[in-house]
Amino acid sequence: MLTHLRCFYIAETLYINDNEFSGELPTEMGELRLTILHAQNNRFDGEIIDELFASIGLMALRLDGNNFSGPLSESVGDLSEIRDLRLGGNSLTTLPVTLFRLEKVGTL
Repeated sequence: MLTHLRCFYIAETLYINDNEFSGELPTEMGELRLTILHAQNNRFDGEIIDELFASIGLMALRLDGNNFSGPLSESVGDLSEIRDLRLGGNSLTTLPVTLFRLEKVGTL
């Protein structure tokens, strides 16, 4: 799946949408200094990793059209710069109240 993420550490934008990627997102994704992550329309599953929500400066996160399940972490409210957050088309069971802290989000 997604291995050798070190080669992306200097990237600010990562488009891996519309592929056949599957499995859980690697926790190393949270170590990337991304401003945009488009990973929609794949076959990722499991819970959305908390490490993604620690990405300071993340402005767009598109994870729609995957197979994520379980509750969405309250840490999603820490994405202070997020403007585009798309999570539809998954099987998330709980959306936290912290979503209301996302003052800059225009697309949810």
